[in-house]
Amino acid sequence: MARWFAAEDVTPEELRIALGDPRFRWVYAERMEDVVLTWRDAFLEDAAPLERWTHGRAFGPEAELAWWWDEGRAEARAIVEGGPPPTASPGHPIRRKTWSRFGREG
Repeated sequence: MARWFAAEDVTPEELRIALGDPRFRWVYAERMEDVVLTWRDAFLEDAAPLERWTHGRAFGPEAELAWWWDEGRAEARAIVEGGPPPTASPGHPIRRKTWSRFGREG
């Protein structure tokens, strides 16, 4: 059963934490000079700050996270097959107040 979440005003640090969620395997990201489709771990090891990627998606068989930047903060949407919104480890989510559920399940 898919669950939808949205987050606004996400900091670069919070986005990096969310991208560390083990449900993600790959990342697709775009910036003016580059487009990448790569393994999530390779993307997170890249020296380029996350803010330089204008938008992107992290995904795997059980979850997807899409983000886009607006004035130094990101907005994000997550779809997960059950479970909580993206976290790097249990108890270390993007601020709990940031994620809100929306849509209907199914």
